[in-house]
Amino acid sequence: MIGYTGERFFEVKILQGFRFGGWICWAALWALALCQSARARPVDDAEDLKRLDQDLAQIMLTGQSPALVLGLVANGQVVLTRALGVSVVGSKKAIDANTRFRLASISKSVSAVLVGKFVHQGYLAWDTPVTLLVPSFRLQDPNSAFLTIEQLLSQRTGLPHHSGDRQMEAARDFSGIRPLLSKIKPVCGVGACFSYQNVSYGFAEDLSYAASGQFFANALRRELFEPFAMVRANYGYEALSEDDNWARPHHMQWPKWRELKVKPNYYWVGAAAGVNASLSDMQQYLLALLGNKPAVLAPEVVKKIATPQIATPGELQGPLWRRSRLRAASYGLGLRIFDYSGHSVWFHAGAVAGYRGMIVGVPDKNAGLVLLWNSESNLPAGLVPTILDRWFDLPANDWMQIQRFMPKPSVRNVRRRR
Repeated sequence: MIGYTGERFFEVKILQGFRFGGWICWAALWALALCQSARARPVDDAEDLKRLDQDLAQIMLTGQSPALVLGLVANGQVVLTRALGVSVVGSKKAIDANTRFRLASISKSVSAVLVGKFVHQGYLAWDTPVTLLVPSFRLQDPNSAFLTIEQLLSQRTGLPHHSGDRQMEAARDFSGIRPLLSKIKPVCGVGACFSYQNVSYGFAEDLSYAASGQFFANALRRELFEPFAMVRANYGYEALSEDDNWARPHHMQWPKWRELKVKPNYYWVGAAAGVNASLSDMQQYLLALLGNKPAVLAPEVVKKIATPQIATPGELQGPLWRRSRLRAASYGLGLRIFDYSGHSVWFHAGAVAGYRGMIVGVPDKNAGLVLLWNSESNLPAGLVPTILDRWFDLPANDWMQIQRFMPKPSVRNVRRRR
C-alpha cells in the first residue's frame, strides 16, 4: 500500500469528506478505509511465503554461504522453518532446524533477558551499581563506580566503541584484557552516550553469578533454555561442537569458501557473544521475547528489554535499507530499536569469524524472524528489509541484488553450449 496509511489515511479522507459533504461520501470513504485496513498483509501470507522460498533458492544458487536457516513466528506460533545447505562446504551432510550455529552478538539480548529475570525475581535491581556486585569492574572515569546494570546493558559505559576488541582478537588468553578498560580514556560521561562494547558487556556474566550463585552456563540452561524449550541451545566454545550437528564457519579464499577453525576469543566474553543455538531454539526464543510465554518470561521483562534507553543515530547510516527505511534508532537492553518507516521494530545482528545472524521482532504484529548462516557474506542480510517491506506493504526494493552474485558461466561452457 503506497501513500497514506492507518490513522493518517483516515484523517485525510475525513477532511475530504467534509469538503465534498454528504453522508454518501462519508459512507464510501469509511468503506475505503476499511478496505485499506483489510489489505494489511499477515505474516503468513501465502504469496509472500512462496516468494520467500524463491528468494532462498536464489541465494543458495549464488554460492554465498554453505548453509542458511530462516524462521518466522507470528501470533504465538511458528509460521515458517527453512534450513538449506550443508554444515561444511564440500560435504553432503545437510543441515536441519536443529543444527547449532554460533549466535555471536545476538547473545547480548539473551544475557539481558537472563539479568532481567533475576531483576524480576528480586535478586537484582536495574539501578544497582555494577561495582557493588562486581568490585573488580574498573574504568578510568571515577564516576564509573556509579555505572548501573541498566547502563551497562544498554551500552552506556562512556568507553570508545569496541574497547578492548582488538587486543582480545590478538591475545592468546583473556587474563590481561579486562584490566585494559581502566586505562582507556572515555569519550563521554557514564550514561551520557551510546558506545557499543563486547569486553565490558561480558561483565553481565559476573552479574548473573552475583545474583544466582550459578555459573553462567547453568543459569542460562535453568532460567532460559529449559523453560523456553530451547533444547539445542548451549553456551561456550567447547559446547558448540559437543555433537556433530553444528554448522562449521567459513571464510572466502577466492574463488571458494573454506572451512575455518572456530576461534575462542569472543567466547571469553560469553555474555556478549557466547551463546550457541539452532533455528528451532531461536524460534522459541522469539516467541518468548514477543511476550507469548508469560509464564516463563514476565511481560515486565519483555517490555524493559525492548524499551529505548539511548539514541543511536549512527544506525541510520550503513546499508542502503537503513538509510532508506529508518527514521529513528535507539538501543534498549541487548536490542536495537528502530522506527522502520513508521513501524516499531527491534533488531540485533551477530557477526564473528565465519558466522552471521540476525533476529527481528515486530511487537505490533506479534511477529519476528531469525536468520543464521555460516559464512561472512552480506548477501543474506538483505532478506530482512525484503521481508519487513512485505509485512508493512512498503514499495518493493531489490535490497539483495542477487543477480550481482550469480556465478558467471565460463568461456569454455559458453562455447560448449554453442
